[in-house]
Amino acid sequence: MIPEPVQEAFRLLIDLYGNKVKRLGERNGVSYFIFPFPEDCDTGFPQIVSYQNGKATPIEGFDAVKNLGKFR
Repeated sequence: MIPEPVQEAFRLLIDLYGNKVKRLGERNGVSYFIFPFPEDCDTGFPQIVSYQNGKATPIEGFDAVKNLGKFR
C-alpha cells in the first residue's frame, strides 16, 4: 500500500500516467518510492519520494540517481 502523502507528492504524474507508484525499499527507517514512467516516455532524472513519520519528501536531480542506486 502506498501512503497518501506519497501519492500526493506524485499527484501530477499519477493524473497524467495513472497510479504506477512502486516501493523501492527501506533504509535506516526511511521508505523510498519511485514513479516508473511508461517505456515510450523520454524522461530525465528518476522521480523518487522518501517517506518517514508521515511526511513525503521529493528527491530530485542527481540525489535521485544516487538514491536509486542504493536499491539496484
